[in-house]
Amino acid sequence: MEELERDVYCLFCIAGGESSVVRNLDRLGYQAISPVVLKWKPVDGQLKKRPCRLLPGYIFFEAGQDNVPDWSDIRAIRKVLRILQYDDGTRALREADYEFVQWLKRYSGVIDVSQAVQEGTKIRFVNGPLKDLGGTIVKVNKSRKQVAVNLGSESAIKIVWCGIEYVEAEKEG
Repeated sequence: MEELERDVYCLFCIAGGESSVVRNLDRLGYQAISPVVLKWKPVDGQLKKRPCRLLPGYIFFEAGQDNVPDWSDIRAIRKVLRILQYDDGTRALREADYEFVQWLKRYSGVIDVSQAVQEGTKIRFVNGPLKDLGGTIVKVNKSRKQVAVNLGSESAIKIVWCGIEYVEAEKEG
């Protein structure tokens, strides 16, 4: 069955209010996600995976061709601050931003820790969500096992922090 083309939108809400805004959007008939990233956090002297908002305050939602968003209903949701739009006034995400949300959806909005191999001064992802995310690593925090990924100049979202764990390179032969 062919998946219908759906427009994707982004809104900004009060950080901490993402869950209630997602529930309200779902109630209005939109499919909404507020992406979560699993990061290594210190707990009792050990690093453990803990969920955090990937982009605090940001919510992405879809509307089909026959379901044009009712902006007044969406603005009326408590905790919604603004509906994001491009400089030309369009609201539907496009190009790199649309592809980013499709990547998030492949992982149901939960970005788990990715496995990486250190190759000299470079890091290569061998497993996990970062393996298929286009972008450039711009910063590594080895003690927290996190990397900052720049999504490129074409994306409205510039940098996301994600968890990694180093693994040994598989021997070829």
